[in-house]
Amino acid sequence: AKGQDFFDWRLIFSALTNVYEKKWNPDIWGAIYKNGKVLFKDGKTYQPLLEVVEQSMGFHGTHYSSVAETVESMCEKAGVRIDVNYSAEPVINLSGTKQKARINLLKRSPQEKEVIKMDVATKNRRNIGLSSCLVASAAILEAFQLGFFAARVNDQIKKHQLTLNDLDVIQSDHAARRIANMQNILRDFETEYYVDYLPKAPSFESFSAEVSDYFNVFFKQEREKRADAEILDEFPPEY
Repeated sequence: AKGQDFFDWRLIFSALTNVYEKKWNPDIWGAIYKNGKVLFKDGKTYQPLLEVVEQSMGFHGTHYSSVAETVESMCEKAGVRIDVNYSAEPVINLSGTKQKARINLLKRSPQEKEVIKMDVATKNRRNIGLSSCLVASAAILEAFQLGFFAARVNDQIKKHQLTLNDLDVIQSDHAARRIANMQNILRDFETEYYVDYLPKAPSFESFSAEVSDYFNVFFKQEREKRADAEILDEFPPEY
């Protein structure tokens, strides 16, 4: 029943994926669990094995590492050998009240991980909404993810590895417009609430430059390795 604690996960998931992801990543899926029970799941490629893992977590209250070992053992007894890999790092950590909230976001850069901390406070007596915090958090993380892809494609264009007719270039243009939309979502959030960032506010432009520098260093190191191995083929190859 839709009571005071009802949260429309499907609406949020649809709003975040319909514009870009459903076109360029049609196999996208998502699931949310609490104490072993599924609150939401969507997508054709959703993995039923996740329910076994989450139900074990909910029942035993143990760590993912123990559950992974249990699932691997169960499958091996059934004649199927699998490896269960997982990441225990929360990408979004949200806590607080209707007046103040703290959001920790795990941003994965090309060479390191960084935690972006956001302190959110009410403005104009408007309570802080969980959905608003989640949408703003998702906008930041998606913009960085798309920024990585767009910067990589731009670098390939500069190196004449791609032309404007390539599918990756068309997708990159869509990604750039999607990033602009994410920036608008973030500006609306900063207008609705007082928002302080630590160590600093996210900059998608500087991140793109960081990605470009990363690929320049990567290509240079790879060329040096190939030269030492006396591999004469051009790297990266020209289009």
